Amino acid sequence: MATDPTAAAPRIRVGPARRVAFHLLGALFALLRPLLRRRVRPDRARSVLVVEPYGMGDIIALEPALTTLLHAGWDCSVLTRAAWLPLLPPGVRPISPVLKPWNQTSLAQLLALAWRLRRNLRDDVPAVGIDPRGDIRTLLVLAIVGCPRCVTFDHYVGFDCPLRLPWLETRPDAFDRLPKWRLNLSLTEPLLGAPAVARPPVFPAPAPASAPAHPLRVGIVPLAPWEGKLWPPENWAELLRGLRAAGREPLLLCGPGETARARQAVNDPHAPCLENPDVPAYAAALRACPVVVTLDTGPMHLAGAVGCAVVALFGTGQLPLWAPAADPHRTLTAPALSANPPPHPIAANAALGRAAMAEIPPSAVLAAVQSLPLPAP
Repeated sequence: MATDPTAAAPRIRVGPARRVAFHLLGALFALLRPLLRRRVRPDRARSVLVVEPYGMGDIIALEPALTTLLHAGWDCSVLTRAAWLPLLPPGVRPISPVLKPWNQTSLAQLLALAWRLRRNLRDDVPAVGIDPRGDIRTLLVLAIVGCPRCVTFDHYVGFDCPLRLPWLETRPDAFDRLPKWRLNLSLTEPLLGAPAVARPPVFPAPAPASAPAHPLRVGIVPLAPWEGKLWPPENWAELLRGLRAAGREPLLLCGPGETARARQAVNDPHAPCLENPDVPAYAAALRACPVVVTLDTGPMHLAGAVGCAVVALFGTGQLPLWAPAADPHRTLTAPALSANPPPHPIAANAALGRAAMAEIPPSAVLAAVQSLPLPAP
């Protein structure tokens, strides 16, 4: 079940209604782009605005690109959600945060945010706007802001929605060959004139306080935003029993107010669990664990960025696009992942995702943990 990171992956198929909306917003972008383009001050010629309103893993995957631009003398600003601001590299300027990802934002709310941002920036408009998803909604925001240049991918990343619009500088969406952090690095090439040095994301977590380092600890991340990524509770319970029998000490890790859900997810009402109120606390808790067993979710990427060994469970997630950057890591998948195009991660497809996750046996996950170079119990 270990995956080949070079294996080709099919694109997620978008339904007719979403495809029509995609093209209509593209037409709106093409109309507004030349009308709203602004002149950039000479001292802002090396400035960039990156818009990423989605998850923790999306921001972590931007770290190498942002750091590369900073070291090359670019002024970098990022528009993202407030919870992810601690993940930004030092020197990056946060813009007024978005409240929700685009898939939870109406068109009216999106346009209002873009016009508010245009007013706030006034004569401080960045020279380049970067959309790291190939998302027409982000491009629409950048058009309204007035960025003279827009750099993005030639598809919505991992989906079968090609971007064929004027006034865009596009890079190939090599989602089937490269992890997301390397794709993001490729967006810096039009600005730097050369490929960037490739290195995975890092996050300098503070010294653990609430969870002191322990050589036998195994962090367990059993929750994910999409129900289609959840592993069956009975599988988690069997894995926890196996870890304890092997002399390991599993510790559930979750966000604020999620202890009850985390224990329910592993079918163990008394499992030790550590809630983490924010990103720095979560990073510290992860770094206290030599190895983390996790679903395909933001803390998986954070675990790799703080130096943990990672065992990641993928049912219908896209690989190598969202593979963990941790070294070492093990990735376990369901046979369905390579046999079929992945479903769109929406509520209607959650049952498909859960069925794929159920194909990953606890014995394979336990073997993956034991294959890592960990201290002996």
